[in-house]
Amino acid sequence: MVTINDEEIKGLRLLLKTYDDITLASVKRQQRVAALGLDKKQDDFLCGSENRKVKGLNFIKGRLERDIQKAITAWPIWNLWLKSVPGIGPVIAGKLIFLFYYRMIPTCKKCNGDLVKKDKTLWCDACAKSVRGEGLVMYRIDNKDFPNISAWRKYMGEYIIDGKKPKRQAGQTIDWSPAGRTLSFLIGESFNKAGGFYKEFYDKRKEFYQASEQRQKESKGHIHNMCKSQASKLFLSHFWDVAKRIDGVVDPAKPWIIAIGGHSKYIPPYYWEDEALKNIGSDGI
Repeated sequence: MVTINDEEIKGLRLLLKTYDDITLASVKRQQRVAALGLDKKQDDFLCGSENRKVKGLNFIKGRLERDIQKAITAWPIWNLWLKSVPGIGPVIAGKLIFLFYYRMIPTCKKCNGDLVKKDKTLWCDACAKSVRGEGLVMYRIDNKDFPNISAWRKYMGEYIIDGKKPKRQAGQTIDWSPAGRTLSFLIGESFNKAGGFYKEFYDKRKEFYQASEQRQKESKGHIHNMCKSQASKLFLSHFWDVAKRIDGVVDPAKPWIIAIGGHSKYIPPYYWEDEALKNIGSDGI
């Protein structure tokens, strides 16, 4: 496993956070321009100024995206695989890398102990007090390790309970990442726009469901979202598989549906050249 130093990890996190902040500011300004509802003369004077600011923000976003692309070259999974996958750009790749490999643990400035959430605040057990009002929270980097594909996809919010994806409920702790689910949705959208093998997988699933008598009552939008989610889930499975192979695992565990559930068809990672996978029979899509 390639060792990445803390400075590189923190640098990537800072770039990703800044990119999201600039994106949010750009969207808000565009909404403000649309909401002004001024006549033509006023629009040229006021909205023109706002539009120039939006263009400036988008220019900064472009610079940040290039910086993120440079930063993620430290991770082999980008160089060996992700950069070859249509629809997976530097920003999506950077977020995937961070969600898969790392977590940021808040720490106490005084004793360096880990903080825990308690009564809607961060609490230090060693100091027996809340850190609210003490300035910026410090973090340490911890490594994640998803033991199987199901654990990784569940963390990304791609699992079903009683026929539906679980939602956040007031007063209940969730066992999945809202940021991960949002990213998984964006990945499905990106595949539909970029094309490639994952888009072909989506198209095949859509054709299958549209021809199924059991799905005749389903709306087009529901089938679209379901197939898009399945394409994203397949990619997440491939991400876990490739990450494990890069870390030196010769034969990573197969998905539950194949290892235990009785299915035999295995779809190896698209765009991944691996001698161990060349002799596996699969029509892929």
